[in-house]
Amino acid sequence: MLCLKYGQQRLQQARFSMKQAVSLGIKDSMMLEEIGDLFESEALYHDAAGAYTICSNVDPTNGAVLQKLGGIYCNESNPNQDKDAAINCFKDAIELIKGQTNKENLAYTL
Repeated sequence: MLCLKYGQQRLQQARFSMKQAVSLGIKDSMMLEEIGDLFESEALYHDAAGAYTICSNVDPTNGAVLQKLGGIYCNESNPNQDKDAAINCFKDAIELIKGQTNKENLAYTL
């Protein structure tokens, strides 16, 4: 996370650290979500999607992460857009996310 907070100049180290954390079996969903947020803030959508996917596997009941993953898949700035994957993520997130207003907002996104 520290490497990502420095921005693009420490990107290689951030990717290496993430790879090492995954190989060691990271299970901290909050940390994975924050790493995904940091990758996304640097417009590193592929890396962010990877972190969110791992986070979703670690905590399959976290609808907010699925919503973020869907947002990456449909982000127009993402060169690897995948509208079908975004729809699937949003559908799964609707089932898990709490609050009627949040569910309605997510449904409008679909």
